[in-house]
Amino acid sequence: MKKVLLVALVVLAVPALATDYTGPGGVIVDNQTVTSPITVPDSFTITGISVAVNALTHTWCGDLIATLTNGSTSVDLINRIGRIGGSGFGDSSNFGGSYSFFDTAAGDMWAVAASGDTSFVIPGAPYKPTTVDGALSSLNSFVGANSLGTWTLSISDNAGGDTGSFSGWTLTLIPEPASLALLGLGVLLRRR
Repeated sequence: MKKVLLVALVVLAVPALATDYTGPGGVIVDNQTVTSPITVPDSFTITGISVAVNALTHTWCGDLIATLTNGSTSVDLINRIGRIGGSGFGDSSNFGGSYSFFDTAAGDMWAVAASGDTSFVIPGAPYKPTTVDGALSSLNSFVGANSLGTWTLSISDNAGGDTGSFSGWTLTLIPEPASLALLGLGVLLRRR
């Protein structure tokens, strides 16, 4: 009797799971920049990304620029809302909530801010990232990159008279779908 060991390798696609990483908050001071780093210890190819700024408070939203940086890539989340053509003070609405940013979000922060006045608080919600003059920016600039390394949220206050803070931030990264190999063993007994 001869024993033959047959090995079957089956690869199943496993849905990608989002991974959250959190960074510390800070105080937003007139005409200064606060930075908050997150060191991502995991190494994978990014297929999706979002950023949440938690408990952001600041009067006069047109003062702020918030930027996400990893390596040589930087993407604005907001850039002086309501300030057109590089002049003026920007929108006078206020931050007072938690705000998430991702490319497919329905919210347009520029339009929402423009609907209020100096006492208006922009509702905490998901928004598309924007840059100078309200143009869309894209977190997809990070798609295809490796997750490993230091990610930095920078928030700069670009005018006097208004300050604020944020309690922290969350970076959500979605990896490429993983593969899970299941090893199936079968033994076939053959007689000769």
